[in-house]
Amino acid sequence: MSADSLNDRRKALENQFFADRDSQLIQQIRNDLAKKAARDSLIAASGIDDVDVIDTLIAIGITGETLAAMALIPLVAVAWADGKLSDSERDAILRAANDNGSADAGGTHALLESWLVNKPSNELLDVWCAYIKAINKTLTPQARSALKQRLVGNAREVAGAAGGFLGMGNKVSKTEMAVLDILDGCFHD
Repeated sequence: MSADSLNDRRKALENQFFADRDSQLIQQIRNDLAKKAARDSLIAASGIDDVDVIDTLIAIGITGETLAAMALIPLVAVAWADGKLSDSERDAILRAANDNGSADAGGTHALLESWLVNKPSNELLDVWCAYIKAINKTLTPQARSALKQRLVGNAREVAGAAGGFLGMGNKVSKTEMAVLDILDGCFHD
């Protein structure tokens, strides 16, 4: 084998090595960008800015879209607790949906609009609670607390949006308080 032929093979081997290495680096960049996009989406949907909590949610398969839809169910359940939806409750739900980014999510927003017109079945809250209990098992106490604070906290705001007499007194009805207790209980074993 001539020195030129050996040199050509060495160069081809080097080129292949660097092409493989470049391909690995490009894939790593793609993975990093996808992870950042997933993080950003979940931060926008949840309002939680603790990266460890966000990474825990991502690790168990929670996406921004999942959380946006999941975040709406407690709001709707509390608002419909007394069998009717007031304008102030509707406005509070829409504000919360806007804040968590679901106002821009096509399918999620359409689902919300449907729930604002027609009371969803009671089973929806049961399914939501089962989902929360399932993911609780995979969350750290810190992540569970942050998720609960966000989801139940928004529901409390909706519950306080209507009620009372001339804006005075207890704005949260007994039926709304019962739903809030159910929501809270979903975060306990």
